[in-house]
Amino acid sequence: MTVVSVLYGAAIGITRSLYGWSGKEGEPFDFVKFGKTAIIGAVVGGLAAASGLTFESMSTSLQTMGILTVIDYGATALLNRIGTSIWKRLKK
Repeated sequence: MTVVSVLYGAAIGITRSLYGWSGKEGEPFDFVKFGKTAIIGAVVGGLAAASGLTFESMSTSLQTMGILTVIDYGATALLNRIGTSIWKRLKK
């Protein structure tokens, strides 16, 4: 396992997650949902590359352990905070 393989796995995870997210028609763009999808994909892809598992196996394992829920809540809080900060600066 090298840093490059983990970064590659994260990039593939982001791409795969965003591809799945983009397939939903008729849904308005939501920055937080878009960001959460990318963050979760990066974490799952990076961990899958580090452990040698497939994306699906790692996703299932993390979901079973409840770790994806924790990542989801953390990403939501982070992105809401970033969005609020940007919105405040734009209003000035």
